[in-house]
Amino acid sequence: MNSIYIEHNPFTIKTTFLINDEKPDEQIFLNNYVNRRIQLWIEGFFKKVGDELFNGTNFKVIFKGLENDAVDVKTDIEKTNSNIKFEWIKVADSDNRLNDIKHLIHKAEKHPLFSEQMKQPKTQENLEKALSNDFDIYVAATMSAGKSTFLNSLLGSELLPAANEATTAIIAEITDNKELDKGVFKGRRIDKAGNCVEKSDEVTLNILKDWNSTELHKDTAIIKLEGNVLGINARENIRLILTDTPGPNNSQDKDHEIVTFRKIQDNTKKPLICYLLNATQIGINDDKQTLTMIAETMKQGGVQNKDRFLFLLNKADSFDEEKGESIQSILEKCKDYIKSFGIADPLIFPISARNASLLRKRQFNFTLSRAEMSDLRNWEFRALDDKEDNYIGIDFTKYMPLSTPVKQKLQNEENIALLHTGIPAIEAVIDNYIDKYSIPERVFRAYDALKNVTNIARNKEDLIKNLESYQEQREKIKDALQCLKDAKKIRESTKKDLDKLIDQAEKDPNKLSLAKPLNKINELEAQIREMIELEGETFKSDKNRSKYKTDNGINEVIKQISNKFEHQKAELISKSENLILNAQDKTQEALIEIYKEYLETFFSNINIPKVPRANLKKAMSNIGYNFGLEKLQSAKKITQTEEVRVGERSRFVLWNPFTWWADPEYIYEEIEIFDADATWNEVISPMLDNEFNQFFNLVVNKIRTDIREQINTFSKFISEEFAKQMTNISQDMEAKMRDDKNLKEAIQEAEKNLEKIKAFEKEIDDVIAL
Repeated sequence: MNSIYIEHNPFTIKTTFLINDEKPDEQIFLNNYVNRRIQLWIEGFFKKVGDELFNGTNFKVIFKGLENDAVDVKTDIEKTNSNIKFEWIKVADSDNRLNDIKHLIHKAEKHPLFSEQMKQPKTQENLEKALSNDFDIYVAATMSAGKSTFLNSLLGSELLPAANEATTAIIAEITDNKELDKGVFKGRRIDKAGNCVEKSDEVTLNILKDWNSTELHKDTAIIKLEGNVLGINARENIRLILTDTPGPNNSQDKDHEIVTFRKIQDNTKKPLICYLLNATQIGINDDKQTLTMIAETMKQGGVQNKDRFLFLLNKADSFDEEKGESIQSILEKCKDYIKSFGIADPLIFPISARNASLLRKRQFNFTLSRAEMSDLRNWEFRALDDKEDNYIGIDFTKYMPLSTPVKQKLQNEENIALLHTGIPAIEAVIDNYIDKYSIPERVFRAYDALKNVTNIARNKEDLIKNLESYQEQREKIKDALQCLKDAKKIRESTKKDLDKLIDQAEKDPNKLSLAKPLNKINELEAQIREMIELEGETFKSDKNRSKYKTDNGINEVIKQISNKFEHQKAELISKSENLILNAQDKTQEALIEIYKEYLETFFSNINIPKVPRANLKKAMSNIGYNFGLEKLQSAKKITQTEEVRVGERSRFVLWNPFTWWADPEYIYEEIEIFDADATWNEVISPMLDNEFNQFFNLVVNKIRTDIREQINTFSKFISEEFAKQMTNISQDMEAKMRDDKNLKEAIQEAEKNLEKIKAFEKEIDDVIAL
């Protein structure tokens, strides 16, 4: 039988393929996946393998890697062909690797060969990201979906205000702190300038309601809370941060709406998004814009972009299966609703947050009201099996898309009534997401930072060691080094040559040209223009003109239009921010390539033997780049004067028979009527045009100025750093070449250092080896 062997290392993001025990040809499609995370290419992979490699015949898959990656492999196999055989070769999990690599980071910081590079800003930035224990979960919801109740069920206490209305007006960030007593939360209210304006060491429900009031506190940007999230078990290397966001349609501050959109579109950190829907109000369409954005984000690729959006169908206990109200049918309705926005195969989890919250309150000995105790007894009566009555209790986990690792995590849950609410399963899914993505990503960042540090150290030592082979050309090398010691001259020539390469790259659409991001902006603008045009057609064709007859009527209509486009603007701001950041990332990549191009030119003109020149170029190649909108206002209606028939009077006159059958006389008055066309064309449309013209001009200018500043900073930094490093290396090499004794000692030391570097690199590689 044909076979394909796949070995995927998520810590180095390297994949090895063997086809029938042999390496595949370089031209084969498998090579496109060698340096990409498996979740970015596994969907539909085995259909392609079967069609293109094995001509539709059955084959065997042998996979070596982490369990969560093996689950994704097996899932795609099952979707493709049940006859494909699967074998999984297990490897060690992630947690211990992270601890081991932390140990190596501390070791490198004290190591004389690595300590200096470990202090460099870029190294510090990468290590800070790798060592940060914070893991973000953002919770958003439709109106009255029970978002605060869901969070309270995780917290194990009634901290957040819960009601059948929009109660969250301010973003609240809750950081897990296992050192605090149960039910005790510290808090700070932060204003929009970043200042702490109020704080409390014991936040109560009333304090939080006060801080959450936008009428009392219009300056609040975020509420930061810290306490023991009782529903989440403590685990090493992870600190959970739950963020309670106002729903985009409920937010009274557009800055908060932008934050929600920003997190949905964040494809760098990829925070987990828990999106709650109300099982009793599916399809009320108050979340159209948010779900559309989620769909766009999920389409950008990979299993992870699917895994990070959890659709929680809350209040699933509102239905009575004994009366034929099927949970499965509600799930299908919810799935169809979500799929209508372009979200294929959404992960939907039915839950009962209120019952989980009550069970947790009882579990942690918080006081329950009589009504709460009654509700709790009712849930247990419905959720637990009754063998005597041949009754099978409600269990929402039966309807959940749970992976094998998640099911294994749930086996230790002893509280069956709590398990059946679905909340422990959500916690296990969160825990599994951390195992699957967060820990391997952090190990990779740390590994990559350490390897970069050792590469720099090795290049420096290689440079000295290889001088031994060129002793007969020492004078020639010395002469060349004399030229490289002139820092001022090198700095000036470097800047001149770099700027020339940059000028050429700015004309190339595949390098530094702004054509692509500006085209994206034009596409966004075209979408908005189309929306405005459609809105205008609707406004002008509205047959229900009576609602426009008064100033209040027209102002109400304009307010609705304003709100609609304010939501659109918040989404645009988020998308534009991503465009700007992506443009900066692409610019950074292009600038690094320009630097490499410059190195090739620079060293091709230096009169040094080939090997020392190559080593010198390697040493130099490691220089890195350690580098509001107003609302529509209400407007008066535009009217025109027109004669309108307001009545009639009879022409009948008793003494004149000729008037007895005459037509009545119609009465006309000049009155003011609403002119929809003029109102739209002369008031509303210019307002919207002006608003979005300003916005898009702002975005374009931002891209242009940011990229120009980035290029200028790069040019200045590289020319100065290049001159400094080149001078230092040249002086160091010259000093070691002054006489045979110096050179011999330097070469011996370099050889010893290379052995130390090799030993340390083996330690790093052993940590991430499968």
